[in-house]
Amino acid sequence: MSAAPLAASVARKVCWWHMASGVVLGVHDGMLLEYDEVTLAPLGVVMTAEELDGRDVLLVGDGAVLIVHPPRNGSDVEVVHPNADGSYARTFQLNKRVRIERKARERLARRWLAQSGLVLKQ
Repeated sequence: MSAAPLAASVARKVCWWHMASGVVLGVHDGMLLEYDEVTLAPLGVVMTAEELDGRDVLLVGDGAVLIVHPPRNGSDVEVVHPNADGSYARTFQLNKRVRIERKARERLARRWLAQSGLVLKQ
C-alpha cells in the first residue's frame, strides 16, 4: 500500500487529487478543500488552515483513504472519513432555509406525537 503526500508544506502549495470515489480534493491557501468533479468549483472546506498547520495529508490505497499526519486526536492515526453521501466537505452552519425546514418538521412531529399520545424518547 503506497502513500502519496498531498503537500510537504501545505501553506505554500496548490495541489489537486482525485480520490478513488471520484471526489476531487485540493490544497489551496493552506486549506484542504473539496471541489466539484466536473467544473472543479469549490464545494467546501475539509480541513481549515489552522487544522492543517504543520501537518501532511496522505492518500493511501490508491486514493481510498485520507490520512492526516501527525495525528492530533490522541490516537496513532487520524483518518478523515467521508460524509454519508461520499463527500468530504464539512457543514459549519446549515443554510437558513434548511434550518427553518428542519424546525418545522420537528414541530409537526412533536404536535403529531402529542395528539396521538406517543412520547419522544430522548
